[in-house]
Amino acid sequence: MQSEVFKDWMTVLGFGGIVGTVIALLLKSVFDRKSQESEHRWQDERALRSRTQDTDRATYNQTLTILAREHLARFIRTGEWAMENGDLRQVLTGFSQRTYEHFLDPVVNQAWEHLVAETVKLASRRLSNQIWDLEIQQYNRLLTEWEDICKRSFGPLGRSGGGHEDPSREDSAVRRADTARGA
Repeated sequence: MQSEVFKDWMTVLGFGGIVGTVIALLLKSVFDRKSQESEHRWQDERALRSRTQDTDRATYNQTLTILAREHLARFIRTGEWAMENGDLRQVLTGFSQRTYEHFLDPVVNQAWEHLVAETVKLASRRLSNQIWDLEIQQYNRLLTEWEDICKRSFGPLGRSGGGHEDPSREDSAVRRADTARGA
């Protein structure tokens, strides 16, 4: 009788072992698939982020973006414009109609749209000689804040030329350097 009970238990345990193995293999398969899906999703998100950064970096260096962030900024600060005022009015009209490049990063784009709106407003005021130094200082801060947002979004910024340094800060830095040298 004991041998029959032993055989029954061996059959149950053998069958249970097979079922347990099958269940373990199925669970392993499900976990592996989930892990692969997660890895693929992570790689896709990383590739999308990289493409977005590359596109925004390229947008930053587009002609219209450079026109707004450098040439119009210089005009707002100094009143100097390399082309005729008619061209400037056309440029301002285009920017006021939002015919400029947009960024893919929503935070950068929102800050860019605000910067462009302020650029158009202040350049128009500069045309009529109704601009105040305080407005120019606030504009410089706005431009710097936008560039900081760009740096956080897509890394170091390339310069196409003149930059946007405030001429008064540059003059004071030169004076400090001359004073330090004893000139």
